[in-house]
Amino acid sequence: MSDHLHFDIEKFEYYTENPRKRKIITWILILLTSIAFGFIFFLLFILLFKTPKQKELSHKIDLYDEVIRQSSSQFELYRKKLKELKHYDQWISEQIFEDTMTGLTANEEKEINNIDLTHPDILLKNKLQEIDKNIQRAKTLISIEKTIMKYLAEHDKFIEHLPIRVPLPEKKYTLVSGFGKRIHPIFKILKQHNGIDFSVRAGTPVFASAAGTVIPPPINTIGYGNVVCIDHENGYMTLYAQLLETKVKPYTKVRPNDVIGLVGNSGISYGPHLHYEIWYKGKPVDPIDFLLNVHPKMYFQMYKNAKQLNQSLS
Repeated sequence: MSDHLHFDIEKFEYYTENPRKRKIITWILILLTSIAFGFIFFLLFILLFKTPKQKELSHKIDLYDEVIRQSSSQFELYRKKLKELKHYDQWISEQIFEDTMTGLTANEEKEINNIDLTHPDILLKNKLQEIDKNIQRAKTLISIEKTIMKYLAEHDKFIEHLPIRVPLPEKKYTLVSGFGKRIHPIFKILKQHNGIDFSVRAGTPVFASAAGTVIPPPINTIGYGNVVCIDHENGYMTLYAQLLETKVKPYTKVRPNDVIGLVGNSGISYGPHLHYEIWYKGKPVDPIDFLLNVHPKMYFQMYKNAKQLNQSLS
């Protein structure tokens, strides 16, 4: 194919042009334009039209988002319930057991408050499991709390008459001798010890461990010194011995923690202390099994002391 002669007006001269070269350039431009438009149409297709697989994945993501939204809302509700339960536990401990223990520890509450339901590094599966675990925990605590509150409401009088309280001020005593065979402090022989002995300063107030009526001692109390006996109207009777003085008279009605006497050393005994007994249907029982208003750690130490074969104080 021969070259064509062309005249350049600006340069005022002739030049030659190869038609084949021009045709190749034209096709290259057409090809590049087509590729560009094809890429644009491909992007538009991807953005506007989804494949079945993409639609399925998109649907699952929407479902997961909805599950997280609903679970987060429900979890927040139960998180508030957990905090309310802590206050209920505090109330129960103070009103019934005269203790300050709570249902949730500080670390547990911190763990609940620090749960992040939106952190991008937490996998969806772990997040849902964490939510479900705490929801189930909250449900369990709520169920237990409802049961306790219902029981207390229905049996408040029964609990008030149970001798489940230590009859002395908190942290003012030491349990030194328990129930069973013990060495008598004066006669130095092994004798049945029907109660427990608290070593405590003379003059310390002694409390009624449960509600009831003060009665004359129905048993032989020789060597017991000044004694107060309380009938709790449910088969239980408590006895408080070796008192410096008594503060109640027979047939007086008392409530838990009413002052009934002062610690002393008025009988056949060694040193100021409180000798405390619990009787059930006419038989002595071990008082250590009834002390519920003490911290578990302190109770464990008291229990160890009570089970030692040693010398009693009276």
